Amino acid sequence: MDQSSSAIWRRLQSRSRLRQWQLVDAVASIGNIQGAADLVGISQPAATHSVAEIEKLLGFPLFERHAKGARPTPAGEAVLPKIRAALAAFAECADIASDIWAGSQSELRLGAIDAAIGSFLPDAIARFTSRLPATAVHVSHASPERLVQQLADGTIDLLFIRRPTQLPAHAVFEALASDRYAVVCAAGHPAATLQLASRDLLSTFLWLMPPKGSIAEADFLAFWSGSTRPRDYCWVASRAITLAVALIAKRQALAFVPRNLVLPYLTQGSLTEVRGDWTLPMAPIGALYRPDTAARSSQMQVLLEIVRGIADV
Repeated sequence: MDQSSSAIWRRLQSRSRLRQWQLVDAVASIGNIQGAADLVGISQPAATHSVAEIEKLLGFPLFERHAKGARPTPAGEAVLPKIRAALAAFAECADIASDIWAGSQSELRLGAIDAAIGSFLPDAIARFTSRLPATAVHVSHASPERLVQQLADGTIDLLFIRRPTQLPAHAVFEALASDRYAVVCAAGHPAATLQLASRDLLSTFLWLMPPKGSIAEADFLAFWSGSTRPRDYCWVASRAITLAVALIAKRQALAFVPRNLVLPYLTQGSLTEVRGDWTLPMAPIGALYRPDTAARSSQMQVLLEIVRGIADV
């Protein structure tokens, strides 16, 4: 059997079906064929036959069977991300079709980190939807690593994140909004009334630790260089800003966070920034995109124009 890329592609085009790929994804997620068959809505024998057909078309096994079910082979692990990306693209196609039936004429797929969502992005999207009301805007919220992968896979058009260590192929990063770290607390915290706090004084309070292994954790530890570190911590590891804000209030804790991340809460007055004799710069937030995609998308060009007008870099 010809195992060249073009030959395998022709076989997959002519002889595979979408439900078979859904089944492969389900087997990998659930760990057994019976459960995957139930999820997809076919019998267990039909599911077994369908997986075998896909494995024959590819020319290698996707799963190894064991007493409790099935697990992906190394080859299966290699192709699963692309299978899932393709299924996600079909789901997005259904979303677009639904939007078109509802009256939209185009779409723009965005990805954003919390600090962008907490600062300039809501205003930018509000202005964008006023100018182009028939464009459906889809905003994905995930970790920076996941968002960059989605841009590389082509499932997102434009990201608002900090510059990644390595840019995806043919992508550019445009810095847009400055940011800095802030020490924050709930409005009723004793530190909220301090005119100019010292790190030694702040070390006597309870602190919410940044997510483990994050850049913020490393910068938080560097913040205490030459000073006494805090003794008391709230050890809850989460990137969910709503949970962090709730813990800051309920535990009367201080937190070391990007200012743009908590800007809505500072504006509302539920959080207060503690001032001190420190400067806490951090990388700006910007747009990550492929210039060729931007050249083809008038919608993306409009949004970038709007964001550039709002941003301060």
